[in-house]
Amino acid sequence: MKPSGFACIPREHQGYNHPALIDILQDPENMSTFVNRSALGILPPLDIVQLISESLLSVAPQGLPQVQTMACGSCSNENAFKAVFFWYRNKQRGGSASHEDLESSMLNQMPGSPDLSILSFMGGFHGRTLGCLSCTHSKAIHKVDVPAFDWPIAPFPHLRYPLNEYPAENAHEESRCLEQVEEQIEAYSRRGRPVAGIVVEPIQAEGGDNHASPDFFRRLRGLATKHGCAFICDEVQTGCGATGPFWAHEYWNLDSPPDVVTFSKRMLTGGFFFHNEFRPDAAYRIFNTWMGDPPKVLLLHAVLRVIREKHLLDGTRRAGVVLLKGLTQLQEQYPNLLSEARGQGTFCAVTVRDEETRENLLASCLNKGVLLGGCGELSIRFRPALIFTEQHANVFLEIFDSALAECK
Repeated sequence: MKPSGFACIPREHQGYNHPALIDILQDPENMSTFVNRSALGILPPLDIVQLISESLLSVAPQGLPQVQTMACGSCSNENAFKAVFFWYRNKQRGGSASHEDLESSMLNQMPGSPDLSILSFMGGFHGRTLGCLSCTHSKAIHKVDVPAFDWPIAPFPHLRYPLNEYPAENAHEESRCLEQVEEQIEAYSRRGRPVAGIVVEPIQAEGGDNHASPDFFRRLRGLATKHGCAFICDEVQTGCGATGPFWAHEYWNLDSPPDVVTFSKRMLTGGFFFHNEFRPDAAYRIFNTWMGDPPKVLLLHAVLRVIREKHLLDGTRRAGVVLLKGLTQLQEQYPNLLSEARGQGTFCAVTVRDEETRENLLASCLNKGVLLGGCGELSIRFRPALIFTEQHANVFLEIFDSALAECK
């Protein structure tokens, strides 16, 4: 049993050796896609546009008609940042790069190498490339010894649970964080390093499964619009159904959609969706050798078909209700061990008393056949496949109960 994991291979959707994926691998018409992997930026296969249209664009977030494929989450976010910087500079100067811009960029000097920034949040994780690391603030070991950009960092809300018992306190906490966001934007503008974009996860996964309310994200989106910043939603971990809807930001009911939504992991391939105005104005501005992975897009096509045919998102919502209710009951049964049960869909977590207890729980569950993972300082996270049902949730909760009893 595997209610936790990296969420980056087909089993995270539909288990191991799903017939739909076996059929894709065995179909002779698909062999050229798997054997002759194309460098998409230079020699894309003839059918790649149709394949992307029928797979990625069929699940594009509302209002984002463009998509750029990449190979992983880090390069998805890194290139999304670049697209935002291109958009921001074109907006500043009213058009494409000048001769002076081009010449000065070769010496890493202004105006061609502008002093712009991306605002991020404490507890966030966006990847391990240079720009992404400057926006990552979850584990020190990810960042130590690597130079970082001087970019603004805002606090992310730390909510109190259960949510229905602390509405005023949590509203105050979210307002405090949003005030810090605006102060940082204004401060960096005065310093001559304006904020071109704000990047945020719907749920800070690596940081400890930290949540905020839809109202927080709506107000954050409003601040981005007010100050002319792009609003980047990092759905590398939350995308593709784990939280219930296909995209976690659907919970927010935004009046205006994010400007950019990045994805990877459960989507099998990386990339980002974006508004038309974020499309680069010249070739090779967003570029690398592979520019994505056509075989993974082919597999994704099959995965999406099964998700629709089997109504797996409905099942995820139902299983999530059982899982979260069970975790809440267990924390009431073991108040000295667990607290802060939280989640959306099956994207759930619970906080453990201390690190030693968490490690003992993880080891006990593994010995009982359940692989779990930690996140943040003291949390245990649950990341089951989309075929995880209410029955599976009940089986898991019995096992977790027995592990807790041993620790007690």
